Amino acid sequence: MRPVAVVAAVILSLAGLLIFGEPTRSAATGARSISGTVYFDTDKDGQRDAGESPAPGRTVWLSGDEVKSNAEGRYHFDDVPSDASLMLGIRTDEQTECVTGDMQGMGVEEGRMLVATPVTPGVEKDLGVLPMGDGLVTGTLTNDLNENGVRDAGEPSLEGWKVALPGTTLGIICYSEVVTDSKGEFQFAANLSNYVYWLQVAPPPSDGGPWVWTAPTVATWQGDFPDSREPADKVGAGSRLDIEMHLVSGSASLAGSVFRDLDSDGVRDDGEPLLDCLYIQGGMQLSRRIPNVGLLDIWVRPTCTNGEFELTGLGAGTYHLGISSRHSLPEGDRPGPGQWLTVAEGQRIESIAIALCPASECAQPPATPVPVQTVTPGVLIVMPATGSPPARGSDLPRVAGALLSVGLALLAGGAVLGRSRREARRTE
Repeated sequence: MRPVAVVAAVILSLAGLLIFGEPTRSAATGARSISGTVYFDTDKDGQRDAGESPAPGRTVWLSGDEVKSNAEGRYHFDDVPSDASLMLGIRTDEQTECVTGDMQGMGVEEGRMLVATPVTPGVEKDLGVLPMGDGLVTGTLTNDLNENGVRDAGEPSLEGWKVALPGTTLGIICYSEVVTDSKGEFQFAANLSNYVYWLQVAPPPSDGGPWVWTAPTVATWQGDFPDSREPADKVGAGSRLDIEMHLVSGSASLAGSVFRDLDSDGVRDDGEPLLDCLYIQGGMQLSRRIPNVGLLDIWVRPTCTNGEFELTGLGAGTYHLGISSRHSLPEGDRPGPGQWLTVAEGQRIESIAIALCPASECAQPPATPVPVQTVTPGVLIVMPATGSPPARGSDLPRVAGALLSVGLALLAGGAVLGRSRREARRTE
C-alpha cells in the first residue's frame, strides 16, 4: 500500500483535472488518440478474457472529456495532446457500480465516483466493470441519545445523512450513495452486484459532529483494551443494517503535537521532529469508553498547522488520544502508547505531546485472537479468528485510494464520518 502522503499528494495534484468539458468523439485512429473496449469483467481479474462481453452505454472519462461506450463497448478519444499528463477512467452510475483493474478513486460528485488510471496517447486500453445484480441494502440511522446501542422509544431518526457503499471486501472499487429520509431510512437500488460492501455514513453540515457509532459494533483488539469495539460496517447485498449514532459534541477542546520519540522516553526533547500534518489528520484516533458498550472511536477530524493539532467541539468526558497503527507512518515509526485525557465542558487542554517511537525500540503488542466480521446476504455474523489481526489497508490496495478519495470528498461538505478500517493496536 502506498504511504498516505504519496496517495494524498497524487489525489490532490489531480484534483485540478476535474473540469468537465463537452464530449469528444471521433472515428479516427493514430498516435494522438486513445481507444478501447468497456467490458464485463466476470472473473474480476482486471483483464479482458475470451467470452467476456462488451458493456455498452458506460461513461468513459479522459481528463475532462466524456464519451459513452457504443453497442460494442467501444470508446474513442481523438486529438489527444501528446505531451499531456492524462487520466482515463469510468464514472459510476445506475448501470456501472463497480470498476475493476488497476484504478483509483479520484473523487465523488453528485453521488457518483470517478475511477481512473494514468494513460498515454496512442494506447488501446480496455476498461472492466462488473455486471449489476439483484442485491438490495436497506437500513435506518437513529440518534442513540442514551448510548446504549439500542433504539429506544423517543429517540429521533437522523434525516439527511449520506450513506455510501464505497467498495467491496474483495478490493474492488465501487460507489453508490443515498441520503436518509425523514424516518432515517435508506435504501440502495435493488440491482446491486451481489458482494459484501463497506458502508460509510456522513452527517449533513448542520450535524457536523463529533459523532460516535454505538451499534452495531464488533470487538477488535483484545489486549490492554479488552472492551475496544468498532462499527460492524460490512453489509452483504440483501441485508438490512440499522445503525445507532450519537452526537457527543460540546465546548471542550484538545491541542498539542505528535513527535518522533527518538529516545523512547515519552518526552519531546530537543531535535525530536514533529509529525507532518498529513499523517496527523489521516491517522489521529480519539476514543471514549461508553458504559455497557465499550471503547469506541469518536469520528472527528483535527485541524493542523505546522505539526500542531487541535480538536474542538468535544463533549465532557475521558478520552484516549493517539495515532492509529493502521495508517501509513514515516518508515521505521510505530505509534506510541497515546494518552488518556479527562476534559470538562468548556475546558481546553493544551501542549499535549503524543509520541511515535522507532519500530526497533517499540514494544510489540501481544498476538491475541481477534474476531473477524463476516457477512452473508441477509445476515450479519461475527466469527472468531486466530492469530494477529490482518492489516486491512494492505489487504485492499485498490480500495484504499477509493476510501481516501471518498473521505476527502465528504470532508469538503463538513466533518467526516467516513468509516475507516480499524486495526489499531493500542497500548496504555
